[in-house]
Amino acid sequence: MKRFVRAAVAVMVGTVLSGCASIVVERPAGDSAQFATTGKVTPNVRTFKKWYFFWGLVPVSDTSTAQDIKETGFKTVRVVTKMSLDDFLMSVIGAVGIIPCSRTVEIWGE
Repeated sequence: MKRFVRAAVAVMVGTVLSGCASIVVERPAGDSAQFATTGKVTPNVRTFKKWYFFWGLVPVSDTSTAQDIKETGFKTVRVVTKMSLDDFLMSVIGAVGIIPCSRTVEIWGE
């Protein structure tokens, strides 16, 4: 029985730590927004959350940045995806796959 519990815990921890939570970075079709070049300062920022079930394997919301970039109205953008502290805590607390987890998308622009 101990072996089974250890194996189950190892599988659960491995699944939590390896969740996909992929985000597609793209601009809206037909939009004139351009991605910023390296070193270009983009002073304004808007933050968006992308939500997932089962540790990032099943997206709940749209995982593309196209609509987010359109909403900002920026003409030059830089997209930063990250796991912030609240995203990390939700992943740790979400040991049960039906608890949603999130990833943060920051769109910097001007």
